[in-house]
Amino acid sequence: MERFAYRGHEAIQRRTFGATRCVARVLVGESLLHQSVEVPAVSRLLEAAVPANMRVNNGHGEAERLWMLLGAVNSSQRRSPYSVDTIVEQVDNTRGTIQRTPLDRVRQLRSEGYRFIRGIPTDRVDEVLDLWRWTFDWNREGVVGLQERLIKEHSWRSSNRGVWFTGLIDPGTHELVSIATAERLNMPIGDGRTLPIVESTEWRRSDGIERHGFMVATVSHLHAQILEDLDGYNPLIIAETNFWSEAHRAGFAAAMDVAPRRIGRGYVSQALIQNVRVGDGRIPDGIRDFTMMYLPVESQNNFYDPISRTAMLREGVL
Repeated sequence: MERFAYRGHEAIQRRTFGATRCVARVLVGESLLHQSVEVPAVSRLLEAAVPANMRVNNGHGEAERLWMLLGAVNSSQRRSPYSVDTIVEQVDNTRGTIQRTPLDRVRQLRSEGYRFIRGIPTDRVDEVLDLWRWTFDWNREGVVGLQERLIKEHSWRSSNRGVWFTGLIDPGTHELVSIATAERLNMPIGDGRTLPIVESTEWRRSDGIERHGFMVATVSHLHAQILEDLDGYNPLIIAETNFWSEAHRAGFAAAMDVAPRRIGRGYVSQALIQNVRVGDGRIPDGIRDFTMMYLPVESQNNFYDPISRTAMLREGVL
């Protein structure tokens, strides 16, 4: 991480490829994590630290939990109007107990005639593009590429899949009212093993829709797909949620959480400051701050067990 800091600062100073932010993800054991957060040169780079449901040998014959760390170097241009303390406080103030389970939310919408889809039909490519183009800078080629990849991987062995999609269709207008996707990255951890990190992303609800449950149900359905396909592979499901649009609310409602900020004698904010641009309709337009969230193993066991997953996915079609 110290080497990354040097190279990151160098890239920003030289404006390599126009860079104003450099990001690195690494996997470490828990003991190394505790050491890292106590080293000022390293801890000030750490924006997030997320525990995985996997253990590794620490070199002393002991197994310890694996963590994913995210470090970042920003240029002086990338300044947030919010302090880290404000972001942390406001996010934590929205955390609460699950009032309705992810399955309940999916069932409720299905009972009202809403339909979940797992692929992008050709006649809906433009709908998906309309939702993602301005918000996440997608183009038609990208949407068609995702569509083709979903079709191709549908025929694969489920554990080999690396991309997922959920769309929610309104029974009255027959239009997409909420969509989300996820992509897998296999990170090597030694001994020929890998940790599947799946980023749940591009959460988007139609403009003018005020019903917050749409996004929660869509994300829940998406995560049920991932866990069904990767059952037994201990995937780490993460989401970088836009603080400005309070996307963390949907994350919490879908049984996601923010990892502990106090780690040993150190502190990690779990806030990604001036991360990426999102066209969320807020002023000023531009780069946003995010909160790193993940789906804890407890939530997977309590809300995404095999029976719940089957019920959530029973009508999802390609």
